[in-house]
Amino acid sequence: MQPEERIRALRMERGMTQEDLAKLIGVSVISVRKWESGKSRPQWEFIIRLANLFHISADSLLGTNSATDDMRVLLPQELALLTGFRGLDIYGKEVVTAVCEAERRRVKKTSQIRRNDTMQFAAAKKNGKWLPYFPISAAAGITTDLGNMESEMRFAEGDVPEQADFFVTISGESMQPYIHDGDDVFIQSDAQLRNGDVGIFCVDGGMVCKQYFHDSEGNTILVSANPELRYSNIVLSKDSDVSVRFCGKVLLPQKVPFPDYLFED
Repeated sequence: MQPEERIRALRMERGMTQEDLAKLIGVSVISVRKWESGKSRPQWEFIIRLANLFHISADSLLGTNSATDDMRVLLPQELALLTGFRGLDIYGKEVVTAVCEAERRRVKKTSQIRRNDTMQFAAAKKNGKWLPYFPISAAAGITTDLGNMESEMRFAEGDVPEQADFFVTISGESMQPYIHDGDDVFIQSDAQLRNGDVGIFCVDGGMVCKQYFHDSEGNTILVSANPELRYSNIVLSKDSDVSVRFCGKVLLPQKVPFPDYLFED
């Protein structure tokens, strides 16, 4: 197996993407792609990092295991140990051999534990998705317009709705019991807004998460589901000059009913 095939196989065995591997060893994903395509070879510094990450020798990584010394690839520390070992007497060699064997068993056991952890991580990633994330909480009074922010890619764990385009973190209790303070919510940006939908709205530069209600007279209310926070409702008359922009629909597992207080006299 060629080195590029070996690197790719080791990465895939551990459920890593090329992006995962690049981050773990401190290189760009372009470098990893070049290594795996055979267009370039990693420098010694990264060969050592790869070998340590995969818990194998540099020889095994490069496919240079051979019985001939000129085919061996030894690190300076390995060469120094080998030279020192050859200078020992029989007793010394037996002691070093016993220590090395005990350490080999320990490393093998540790490697198996790490391999299991990696497999569990890979399995968990199957129930998730990389999505743009806007690092600001959505709540009444936040004076930042989502349209003026740059997103960052984050891995969203769990069951991510297929329609999700991005996600944000909710701050506050106005949408309880359906959305709690600190919850991450998934947003569909191109959804058609209907009465009763929960959405992210930018109101005069402030980003809020509210339930949408449009009455027969053309007025709009951005509603708090939590009756104790009804004072945070945003009422927009049909002739209001308040700037409102719909940023996307919050994807929830169930439809949210309008709170009873909304229809009280």
